[in-house]
Amino acid sequence: MNFYDWPHFLEQLHSGVRCLEWCQEYWDVFAVLRKQSLLGDAVSHASLPGVCLAFLFTNVKETEVLLFGALVTGVICIGLIQLIQKLYKKIKI
Repeated sequence: MNFYDWPHFLEQLHSGVRCLEWCQEYWDVFAVLRKQSLLGDAVSHASLPGVCLAFLFTNVKETEVLLFGALVTGVICIGLIQLIQKLYKKIKI
């Protein structure tokens, strides 16, 4: 990357981050209304080990492979959270 391309790169990066931020704000409203505001945090924290495990098992740095690892661990995380919520409701009653 040339030094003179750096301001253009920063403009693209800033606009991309702003778009993600605006989308996240709308999803957060629905998550709070459904009383699942921490579910997104749990899935995002669980996706990093999925990326690491996908790289360790395949030794490939392709985006599709790493995203698949994140998807698998995210789905497992959601399933475990729902299982814990169901068990908690049974114990609470």
